[in-house]
Amino acid sequence: MSFNEEVESACQDIAQMLIGKNAAYGNSALDPVRIFSKADTVEQLKVRIDDKLSRIQRGSLSDDEDTLLDLIGYLILLRIALARTVGRPGRVTSCDTSKTPELLLDREDPKRTTSPKKLGPR
Repeated sequence: MSFNEEVESACQDIAQMLIGKNAAYGNSALDPVRIFSKADTVEQLKVRIDDKLSRIQRGSLSDDEDTLLDLIGYLILLRIALARTVGRPGRVTSCDTSKTPELLLDREDPKRTTSPKKLGPR
C-alpha cells in the first residue's frame, strides 16, 4: 500500500468512526444539550481534547479504548466547530488554535477566510 493510500485509509476510518458516533449519540459534540455546562462548543471540545491528552500523558491507554482515535476525532470536530464560528463550514486553512477564531484567516491574505489554493504544505 502506498503512503497516499495509507493516509486515505486512515482518514476514512476516522470519518466512519465520527459518523457512527454521531449516529449513536446524536450531534452532541457540535450541538451539545448544555444541561450543566454552558460553555460554547469550541470550549467543550477543547476540554474533551484535554481529557484525552491527560490519559495519554498518564499512560492510561487501554486496549478497550482507542484514545488516539478519539483524540484525532475531537481535533477534527474542533476544526469543524471553529470553521462554523465564522460561517465557513469546512474551510479552515490553518491549525494554529492559539489564535481562535482568527485561525480561520488565510495566512496570505488576512482579510480572506478561505484560500483559493488547494490546502497543502506551505
